[in-house]
Amino acid sequence: MDQPRVQYWFFGITSLKRPLIAIYILVIQGLPAFAGSMPPALQGKSAVVTWIEERVQRDDGESKLRSVGAQLELAMYFSSSRRVFSRFSITTSRYGKNEQVSDDVKASRVALFDGVKMSLMIPMSGNSGIRRVDVVYSPDFQHCDAQATAARRTGAESWLTGSLTHPGMGVEL
Repeated sequence: MDQPRVQYWFFGITSLKRPLIAIYILVIQGLPAFAGSMPPALQGKSAVVTWIEERVQRDDGESKLRSVGAQLELAMYFSSSRRVFSRFSITTSRYGKNEQVSDDVKASRVALFDGVKMSLMIPMSGNSGIRRVDVVYSPDFQHCDAQATAARRTGAESWLTGSLTHPGMGVEL
């Protein structure tokens, strides 16, 4: 079995108009799509996290950057069989979504559980970046707070990702 590779990522504000805040963390690649122990209190429940990104981007084939406001949503269902069903969607002038189940061989999202905290990693195309959604639940799992952060690989000038609103097209952020 191969050892997981450790890579460094640069976390920052998702808008390239504002200064980036540098926080280095370790991201372990090669983890299963479901890691840690899902708290029994989460089983059979759902959570929805929404946030807005004000960003500068260019679509494949475009030379000019443009400002885009995007509403993102991560909806999750935690099944009694310890599987995480997740839908990641984005709304700009169009709508797009991607759905995954944690134990699917093609799943790219990684759910990590640590007590009352869950982190879901959403990788971008070509390992150029990642979104991390952290959800911290109250001890009784009835309430939660969430934070979404975008990161790019150290040394990368931009993020590259596939477009959910224009399938088959790439986007540079």
